[in-house]
Amino acid sequence: MKRFSTQLFVLLFITQLFACGGGGGEEDSNKASIANVAPTTNAGSDQTVNEVTTVSLTGSGTDSDGTIESYSWTQTDGNPVTLTNANTATATFDAPSTLVQLTLTFQLTVTDNEGATATDVIAIMVNPVNVAPSTNAGSDQTVNEVTTVSLTGSGTDSDGTIESYSWTQTDGNPVAITSADTATATFDAPSTLVQLTLTFQLTVTDNEGATATDSVIITVNHADYSVNVVFPKVSSLTDNDSIIIRGTQGQDVENLSVNGTDVDRITYQTEGFWTVELPLAMGENAFNVQYSAGNDNITLDAIDVKRVGIAVTGTRQIAKNDDDGSYYIYDDGTKSILHRTADGTNTSAIYQFRIEDFPNDDEFRDELKEDPPEGMVLSEDGSLLYYWNDFEDTFRVMAITLATGTLTELYGPDSAGYIDYDVNDDTNMLLDTSRGTAGQILLTRYRKDEPPIFYDIALKSIIEMDFPDLQTITASSRSFYRSVDYKDDNTLIVLFAKDDTQETYTAEVELASCDVAPCDFSNILQVTTVNDGCQAMTESYNKYGYHQASHSVVYYKYPKLCVLDIANQTISDLEPQLNDLGAVSNNLSQFNVADNELIFDSGSSANLQQLHYQLAANFPSVNLSAEFKGPDLTIGDATLSPTTPREVVINSDDNLLYWLDRKNTGLSAAQVHSLDLANNSWTTLGSYPSVSFEIATYNSVSSSLFVYNDDSSSDEEVFEIDVDTGDYTVLIGATEKATIAYPNFNVDSMALDEANQILYLARQIDFSDVPANFGRFSLLAWDIEKKVLTDVSPIVDITLPENVAQNNFYANYDMTFDPVNNQVIFYGTSYTLWAVDVTTGARRVFSAQDVQGGPDISNTRGHVIDIDNNRLLASSQDHESVFAYDLDTGERSFVSTKSIENGINLQQPIGIDLFKDDQVSVVADERIDALFMVDNLTGHRLLIQNQ
Repeated sequence: MKRFSTQLFVLLFITQLFACGGGGGEEDSNKASIANVAPTTNAGSDQTVNEVTTVSLTGSGTDSDGTIESYSWTQTDGNPVTLTNANTATATFDAPSTLVQLTLTFQLTVTDNEGATATDVIAIMVNPVNVAPSTNAGSDQTVNEVTTVSLTGSGTDSDGTIESYSWTQTDGNPVAITSADTATATFDAPSTLVQLTLTFQLTVTDNEGATATDSVIITVNHADYSVNVVFPKVSSLTDNDSIIIRGTQGQDVENLSVNGTDVDRITYQTEGFWTVELPLAMGENAFNVQYSAGNDNITLDAIDVKRVGIAVTGTRQIAKNDDDGSYYIYDDGTKSILHRTADGTNTSAIYQFRIEDFPNDDEFRDELKEDPPEGMVLSEDGSLLYYWNDFEDTFRVMAITLATGTLTELYGPDSAGYIDYDVNDDTNMLLDTSRGTAGQILLTRYRKDEPPIFYDIALKSIIEMDFPDLQTITASSRSFYRSVDYKDDNTLIVLFAKDDTQETYTAEVELASCDVAPCDFSNILQVTTVNDGCQAMTESYNKYGYHQASHSVVYYKYPKLCVLDIANQTISDLEPQLNDLGAVSNNLSQFNVADNELIFDSGSSANLQQLHYQLAANFPSVNLSAEFKGPDLTIGDATLSPTTPREVVINSDDNLLYWLDRKNTGLSAAQVHSLDLANNSWTTLGSYPSVSFEIATYNSVSSSLFVYNDDSSSDEEVFEIDVDTGDYTVLIGATEKATIAYPNFNVDSMALDEANQILYLARQIDFSDVPANFGRFSLLAWDIEKKVLTDVSPIVDITLPENVAQNNFYANYDMTFDPVNNQVIFYGTSYTLWAVDVTTGARRVFSAQDVQGGPDISNTRGHVIDIDNNRLLASSQDHESVFAYDLDTGERSFVSTKSIENGINLQQPIGIDLFKDDQVSVVADERIDALFMVDNLTGHRLLIQNQ
């Protein structure tokens, strides 16, 4: 404010001077020169700059009579910009982005210390200059075939925007690019068996048309999308209520499931397999395997598994439920209590008794007093099955609760007043609900002159019947009760025999009289009439069945099945009538009488079904009617039905298996059948008359089968069969046999060392040719390439201490070669497996019954080496199972026991071979002329061929 007042004073003063005329002379002139001089300014030189650059406006100002107090930059023309430091001599701004030349005008105003101002203008010409964009096509990738690959790129433009993207393929197998005009494109990697390299280029264009490119390399690998079902391999049949399907998968497979259920990859991860357990409905079941192979969702061909009711392999006892007509069966084959519906269409398991001694079940069996029933009867309300057994050679009465399968001991050594009774085997118990407060059970005793006994259910005690002394009737001290049954509700019919003679007696006992006095016999009759070659019942008979309606007794003693008509005192042979209806004579001893039925196991002729004969009141004088009951076990090719099945051999290379029929009785020729597992189809490779094929092995080098001829009358010992044509040649015959010592011999078995192309033959030399004290066994080696036969383990003196065990020593049925230990192994004699070193000829016991632990060795008919698991697999006819020998120790362990949980039991296994990579065995069964497939990991069994 002070400065402003001073300026005003000066101005008034000057005005006054001028008003006075300025007549002051020189002094006045000097006073006028102190007036303010305006400042001067320079905005700088005009500039030409590029767009999007920082421009400096550098101005200046001077004041000759003072100082510059302020600067002010302002834009006076052109595209507006923002000035920085506009109140200083030097200001800046960012040149705008432009596609055309621009002119921007800026004015600089300076003000001096007296308030005077000066201005100057500068022009800035802005030229358009485009900066090319940049782009990144992403990192190189390695992907699997048949997958969707993403190409993820980017672009930037420092002076503008990215207007477009474009993906193109510049190298490699052509593919179709999706969304190629966006930053992220995709394509499907092609299917390939070899590694591929694909190159793609991304081009970006900015808003001024400038472009940039970058490339990315995609390496496409062959992926492992393989999925294989290894069990079951073909359409199959089981009596289990579930199936464990097992398979393999490639490392790149995803979302693997069967019928929508995810597979278990953990349980057998070490072995390299997945599994899934799925329920089975009765009848046909189809299972579909689904998985993702990259982008593809794959469904394999359906796996077909047929479920039937449990097969009964050895009916020993039957109790019939009068209310619904169903049957409770003790099956000696599976050691199980089974329940079968009245029509026979469905059979289910109630309880399976412990059937194996290895692993040791003693503790479990002791706890439950568990032993199979010798006789049984159903309770009145159908909730309990009473039975008796001879656990630890001690008589016991037991009960099984049918709803839960719980065992209970009712009478045994711990019972008050216990007596160890000898009760007749295979004679049904009989329930009399009218006796006692809860009923009594009748049992027939075994020892001579010992009358039957009653077990009182309520009292849990035994009541001995007071019968007459049989000696007073038979006049013999050796008289035996054979059968006691009910003629009617109050009358027993008693059968007894004198010693082992033809004298058989029947008598009746009124039970009401026994309650007040000793029992007495009435209607005593001696059977004297013998018809149709049937003998009267004697002491040695042990299978009986009483038919109440006809008052007759069925009984068996080899070779006859007979019936005693008590009323008419006649005996007749039933076999002719039975055979007319399909019974098999060698199963006549396996019968039961239940209500009005005579029931037999029909055996192999009807695939383990039971034959039910309906008995009328006038049986046996009228013809019988019959029907089969039980599951239909037929599976596979209906035209294929070998009569004497033997070895089964696997050709893994071609996914085939071969099955020998020793001699088809209808053709009088040996046959070889082939199953193509890929399409589940059978063909007959050839029929070969005048030979008996027993053992075979497959040689992948020559694509041929070596087959041993078991016809002892022929010198043609080994045949070679071309598996492509079925043609055969004699590989080892009389000419070859003549090249070695002791040429009169028969081959017992053989084994192939495929790596070295040596076929080993176990032989027995003719008795007459063997020197005194020498055994008949030696091991021969046939060099397949050189066609030379040599003796690698000659006969030995069996009187020498080290050879005594080799007396009567020979290879029994199947022999196998162990390439790890360079030895052949076979079942010899005296429950022993032997090994022969093929290099030194030395013989040793590989596994002995009482030395190494595990299942009984007896009658192991088939053998195959499982190198991956260091074991020898064996099919056992005694155990009706598959077990394994440890190759180092000879210890034995079960692979597939005869438990009903594992499926239909092996009946009489004879040959076995192995899909080594899959741990699946195929077993031939000579009883039912069938082929089984066995999962060596789970123990499960399936029928794959049975007609």
